[in-house]
Amino acid sequence: MVAYSFRMPAGIPGECTRFNVLGTTIKAERQNVANPVTKYGVLCVVDANGARPIGAADTAQPPQATIGISVRPFPGMDMTVGYPFATVPFGAGTPPATGVIDIMYRGYASVLLNGAAPAVKNGPSWVWFAASAAPHVQGGWEAATNASAFAVPLAVFEGPADAGANTELAFNI
Repeated sequence: MVAYSFRMPAGIPGECTRFNVLGTTIKAERQNVANPVTKYGVLCVVDANGARPIGAADTAQPPQATIGISVRPFPGMDMTVGYPFATVPFGAGTPPATGVIDIMYRGYASVLLNGAAPAVKNGPSWVWFAASAAPHVQGGWEAATNASAFAVPLAVFEGPADAGANTELAFNI
């Protein structure tokens, strides 16, 4: 058994942290075949071609109605694996490249905090749109403004990050 001497972990990136909040909205969306979402807990754009990650061309926040956070599904069957061993273990690191991905349009999620700035309670959030360059990850969440990040006004941090850089984000609340 693990002993937590200071603080328990804040979650797993892409985990919906408060299912019981009235209005939490998670919808199954089709993955974009040409540009699928490859991480949980990142901001995504959903358009006619399906769900895709934020890219270098997204220099400003896309329309609010078209964005959401990729969240982990409840453990279930993976249609890309043959029966009877088609179960997907809880906490798998990457979403399937084809098929369906869950996108949260409203609610609370655990996300990975990138960059050096610490998250604070009710602090604003930004999303890095440029190519990944340590410690920044394309589509990842930041707690400070930067020329390569756009603000997400309806997303605020719920507190500081844990030792693994995980923090909770209130999205579109």
